[in-house]
Amino acid sequence: MNKNTVLKTEAENPLYRDMADQLESLLRQSWADPNITFLEHQVRPAGRGGIISALTAQRCSPTLGIWRHSIRFRRSLHLDENALDIVVKRKADDTILEKVADQIGGMVHPLLQGKGRHLLRGLGLLGGAKREVALYREEQLAQFRPATYGAEINPDRLGSVIAMECLTDDELPDRWTSRHINAAIHGIAEVHAIAYKNPSAFYLCQREPTDNDLDPTPLFGLLSLMADASRTKLSELLGEDCLALQTEILGSLPAWWELRRVLPMTVIHNDFQPRNIAFRNGDDGSLKLCAFDWELTTVAPPEHDIAELLCFALPNHAHRNDVCGYLELHRKVIEEFSGHFVALAESERSFAYALKYLFINRLSMYAMYLSIAPDSQLTNEELGAVFTNWQKLYSWFEMCE
Repeated sequence: MNKNTVLKTEAENPLYRDMADQLESLLRQSWADPNITFLEHQVRPAGRGGIISALTAQRCSPTLGIWRHSIRFRRSLHLDENALDIVVKRKADDTILEKVADQIGGMVHPLLQGKGRHLLRGLGLLGGAKREVALYREEQLAQFRPATYGAEINPDRLGSVIAMECLTDDELPDRWTSRHINAAIHGIAEVHAIAYKNPSAFYLCQREPTDNDLDPTPLFGLLSLMADASRTKLSELLGEDCLALQTEILGSLPAWWELRRVLPMTVIHNDFQPRNIAFRNGDDGSLKLCAFDWELTTVAPPEHDIAELLCFALPNHAHRNDVCGYLELHRKVIEEFSGHFVALAESERSFAYALKYLFINRLSMYAMYLSIAPDSQLTNEELGAVFTNWQKLYSWFEMCE
């Protein structure tokens, strides 16, 4: 970086100068212009991370996480100055995350102490840094994610770095309506269609196998430990009845897991909820999906993304017929863009299995984290609303399996 570059935030802090240097280098490489020069640079935190992000930053580097960079720069072939806001995601590699997960495991359950890699695999986090870099380079996803200014794996700098478009407040709705839900489902169904029944259509940089490739026995054991660790918080949020339901779902897991594994698979987002979704305005006035945070992407039945979205965004006045309409939209878009027939009964059955898996995996994880980190990604009230939506959805579709 030019020694005369103005660092408007923490000008004397070498960590921020290092971040500016790295971004400048990444843009030079990505834009094939070795003479890009930063004239002014300002950086500030962006977004709210979870307990893993916070502990990773504490253990490794405070520059890990999500940052908003405001830069003024000049390109070699253009004498005019340019200004740009860029979001940069800096993520640790698996070696560092495993140590943090060891620490978290011991905090939530004594039998998870030192089982960091096992925990990361069960939560879908293993290999996330490499996977997300690959997906931000994936041209088939370009219309469904923020524009990518550069993405790289750099072991010398702790893990991965992705520089992407900074979305405006207008593209990140505070309040979701049925219009937003329909647009999100239509967009993610187009993504699902790309690799429907043919997951190899995506290059995932998937160094770690998915749940469907592994002996499920260790995963079942992990889910049981997570259930134990989340029971107190679940009881607090939903009452004792939910614990019996959790026990029932876990008890039948080996049977329904095998049925789930033979359903049509595709590449899914696997963290498809409003905080990871934005919208653009299409030329025809419609809303177009722009999803981010792809690090949990995996191969699974596509209805999983729809189930997770509705757990977070189901309107208060919604009825079962409304959800059937969302599933029908999802099914029809996959058919249109993939050329494959999607059976209605199969889609609803997959949705029911997705709700089961969300309860004992993702939602139990949130409850587990919230029990040890009250300032985690979700508050008690927010998580309570998510579980309430889950209960509605499950009561409407549990018989579909």
